[in-house]
Amino acid sequence: MIHREFFRLTQLVGATKGYFDAYAQGKGSLAPFAAQCTRRENGFAATNNPNGPVPDQAQPSFHVFSESCAGELDRGYFSGFAKVRDAQPLVVDEKQGLVLNLAFFDNEGNVKSVAVAGVGNVAVPAGYLRAFTFMAPQLFKIEGGKIREIDGLSWAVPFGMHPAAW
Repeated sequence: MIHREFFRLTQLVGATKGYFDAYAQGKGSLAPFAAQCTRRENGFAATNNPNGPVPDQAQPSFHVFSESCAGELDRGYFSGFAKVRDAQPLVVDEKQGLVLNLAFFDNEGNVKSVAVAGVGNVAVPAGYLRAFTFMAPQLFKIEGGKIREIDGLSWAVPFGMHPAAW
């Protein structure tokens, strides 16, 4: 029984690690996404949302959050200017298939545009042209080893902020 529980725990945490690796490398295929994966950020649909924001008026056809979970990472828009670090699981509920992680996303404020496949260069919003870090707790729902849902919060904190203690 303990072996099976350890395997389940490892599978759940490994799925979330795959997500952060995929984000860092801009390769959605590195994460074990379910076909119908959805992600919400601060209550906003951050995947599969064709009406997502247009960050660059010079590229009106580019809507952030319009792709699938894997597609958003493949485009590399966010990883083009924000680097993930210190991602750690805080709570794991093996029975429910839930993992609560905390990660930090550093924005150095020195990237003015990002090359997006199939779109070209997309300007970064003016608010990102300063250094800050997003602190982001994210709750992952994992079914059959695949990430089914991600519900996250994020807010800006001082650049380079670290967790109090790991």
